[in-house]
Amino acid sequence: PETSINVKAETKQDVLPLYGSPEWQSYVLSQIKPSEQIDGFPRCFGLRRIAQDLLGPIVSSKPTIINVVPQMTANDVPTRAVTVLYEITFDWTLNRSIWVDPNNPIINYRTFGAVSDCVEDINTAWGRNPAASADTKAESRALKKALCINILSAEERESGYDEKLEEGPKN
Repeated sequence: PETSINVKAETKQDVLPLYGSPEWQSYVLSQIKPSEQIDGFPRCFGLRRIAQDLLGPIVSSKPTIINVVPQMTANDVPTRAVTVLYEITFDWTLNRSIWVDPNNPIINYRTFGAVSDCVEDINTAWGRNPAASADTKAESRALKKALCINILSAEERESGYDEKLEEGPKN
């Protein structure tokens, strides 16, 4: 007997939920491994892995602006506030045809950015290293924008970010 294979998928998007839809967000969150989350909230490195799997390779990922502002607390203790602007660029493959001519590569870069801040507070895990904390939170936010999901990252949640602003996971 003759067997035929009927292939209709042209792009990754043809077999995935529609990018940005409620089904998309549920699908993305279902891809986060237990080791990549804290209390159901995705960690930055999990978001990065999922983004590369779904959207395409990361071409560039870096903080583009870092501002450090010395401050004094109410008790006249010197401290620092750090603000980071983070940008991440993907070679976007989500809507790219899965049948690519290797002699004529398609390049479609998309850049996403986000800002975060952190105030030095030696009594919290995140506040001991305000620049690194702001950098990780800003990267998480840029990845969430790229993934088109609306949920707190673990880094935002653990740093005291107002949880009422965004929805939690739907597990």
